[in-house]
Amino acid sequence: MGLKLLIKYWPGIFGIPLTAKLGHWQYNRRDWKEGIIKRSEERPLMEPLDGIPSDFAAKREEYEFRRIRLSGKYDSESPECIIHPRTFIPAKDEDFSKINVSMRTGAHVISPFVTEDGRRILVNRGFVSLDRVERSFRDKGQSSDTHSIGGIIRLDDDVIKLHGQKPRDDGTYKVRDVTNMSKDLDTEEIFIDLDRESTLPGGPIGGQTKLSFSNNHLIYCIQWWSLTAFITFYTIRTALKMSRIVYVGAAAQRVKTISKSLSVVPPALGATIAIKWTKIMALAPLVKYSVLTLTAVQFIIPVIFYHTAKRYIFQMKVYNQFEEDEKYEVLTLSPSLWTTRKTTFTTKEVAFPDNPEALTSFIVNGRRLLWDQHNVTEDDYDYLTRFASGIDYENLDSSIAKQKEINDLLNKRKRASRRNKRG
Repeated sequence: MGLKLLIKYWPGIFGIPLTAKLGHWQYNRRDWKEGIIKRSEERPLMEPLDGIPSDFAAKREEYEFRRIRLSGKYDSESPECIIHPRTFIPAKDEDFSKINVSMRTGAHVISPFVTEDGRRILVNRGFVSLDRVERSFRDKGQSSDTHSIGGIIRLDDDVIKLHGQKPRDDGTYKVRDVTNMSKDLDTEEIFIDLDRESTLPGGPIGGQTKLSFSNNHLIYCIQWWSLTAFITFYTIRTALKMSRIVYVGAAAQRVKTISKSLSVVPPALGATIAIKWTKIMALAPLVKYSVLTLTAVQFIIPVIFYHTAKRYIFQMKVYNQFEEDEKYEVLTLSPSLWTTRKTTFTTKEVAFPDNPEALTSFIVNGRRLLWDQHNVTEDDYDYLTRFASGIDYENLDSSIAKQKEINDLLNKRKRASRRNKRG
């Protein structure tokens, strides 16, 4: 039973921090995507660069999406790199629906380009249909003459930055991989998307730079945090259900295991919040307070569990039995959830419910305690029934009937215990 309860509760322990973290990650990705969108809108409108800047290697991020003009020639004797599949991007005045179906899906052709000052760079010459990927079908578009080209500077595809990427077994690529392409074609790590005006007749069609980007990260963020809220609700609901279960007949070890599990999350989450405090405070108010609220919930769950499980007795001992200073000691859950709390009392400090059959509950100095009659010895059970009988030891005659009822309950339990042992 305890294992089932733990299995049911562990998804909340792992799920809440995980989904909250993924939501925060998507929120950061939203800022990152907004930065890309801003650069892709502003930089192409800046004055085109005349040649490759001398500090390009050190400041390549600053030149992404900048337009550039170069003079030189293609190395027609060198191999090419192919990126596929790719969808044709029409010019502003073209209607995509009127483009031949065979031209809608194809590949991009990457060729080495040698500038007038002898630098070898990568140029995405543009789109070709799948039936023209082979260079032999594009002979008219090959030229070794010196000419001027224009285009937009690009860096590695974002997929590579996140997950890494490798060429296919046939040497083609799925995405723009400037590092590996430059090694394959023996060029510098400089990549330019050719513009439509620089397209050579019969060659790949330029102007295939995608400058519009979707930004759905806020939706993903809301989805993850909605899942966090759901798991939090489910975890609290499960914890409350578990707390009701442990009152009645639950093993002490189960309570200890659950309490230790719950006590691990708040310190770990608190440390994470402390480390990321500056970043969290910089978030939008709605997001920031959502994160802090969900974090607070993680601290509340152990408190709820403690206030419901603290009444469960782990162990009870009797000292100085039948002496004037006879006393009892019970161990219950402590506020730390890792240790136990010791409570010592005498019979005079004990109160019981009116129903003598409720032998699993008694009150010490206003504090209600619960115990499992199946997990104590016969002697301890007898001691507890002395409390439960409610006998007035100074007026024994008035309590005979109640004592008889208690004795009947004890005898019934002993007979059942003997039958279980025989079976």
